[in-house]
Amino acid sequence: MPNCNLCHQRPPRRHCPALNADICAPCCGEERERSLVCPFDCEYLLQAREREPVFELPADYPNQDLDTGERFLRSQEPLLLTMVGMLFFASVKANALDLDVREAVAAMIQKRRGLPEESDLAETPASLRAEFEERFVEFHAKASAEGAVFSDSDVVRILAFFQREEMHYNNQRPKSRAYVDWLRGWVSSMAAAMQQPTTDGS
Repeated sequence: MPNCNLCHQRPPRRHCPALNADICAPCCGEERERSLVCPFDCEYLLQAREREPVFELPADYPNQDLDTGERFLRSQEPLLLTMVGMLFFASVKANALDLDVREAVAAMIQKRRGLPEESDLAETPASLRAEFEERFVEFHAKASAEGAVFSDSDVVRILAFFQREEMHYNNQRPKSRAYVDWLRGWVSSMAAAMQQPTTDGS
């Protein structure tokens, strides 16, 4: 039997879909979302997700003056859910990592708050941001035509909520997509809810 395709020392014990090759369990644990961008449906990644903690916000987290509490989120639920979908699909199209999402969301908040952007965006965050903004412009035009009303401050506060949740769910590995996976779970739940049969009470 050939050895693990990563360490080339131990016998392989599992198939790695990121490499499409067999690797050993220690390499899977060590290289998962470090050197490997694991697909969301990898069974070993899913098992690891169940054990990952939710991290505390750092004391100096940005935009602390923006209220993103439950009362606000419930009051803006349609806008929130729409923006969740836009951020997730933009992230997937840009093949973004959690850190890419963090940088792109930070830049979008800075722009909307009239603040100077802290740094030039790398290619992936720039493409993610462009994709999100394009989807948002289309959504805004449609919502306005239908008479829906929301403010720029509501959008900024939801973006700040996304920013904080990324800090909660990013597992600190260089190629983490734990936060993007969290967005995916939310989108999947919304899709499942829309497919549930409705009853008329009769």
